[in-house]
Amino acid sequence: MKKTLVLVAAVMIAAIFGCSSHQVADATRSALKKYPAHSKKVFVTESRLPVSAKVELLAELKAGDVWYGKSDNLLESLADGARQLGGDAVVEARTWRQPSGFSWAAPFGSGKIVKVIDAGSVNFSELKGEWE
Repeated sequence: MKKTLVLVAAVMIAAIFGCSSHQVADATRSALKKYPAHSKKVFVTESRLPVSAKVELLAELKAGDVWYGKSDNLLESLADGARQLGGDAVVEARTWRQPSGFSWAAPFGSGKIVKVIDAGSVNFSELKGEWE
């Protein structure tokens, strides 16, 4: 009995601390055209882009964690997902906390990945956000 309890405790600890933080849970692709992945900075903003912005919606992205953590790192995870799809920005990004796995308040987030088609149509310096 004692060995079983120790084994169960060890498995639970490994599951809790062995999980990597902020995994991309779902990326619903919208674009028909695929773009190559890149390693450039991605602009992450809670805002919508102006109507005049010439962009292509690549995907809607959701990411989250199974344990407690900082929401700040979640924005970086959203940017990583955008880079994998060749996106230049994550717009309408938002974060929240919800029960998940072994946590009552794990960080989660979502956003829309866009590819800028005409660089002159978007001025990111006018938007509130961060380069990740």
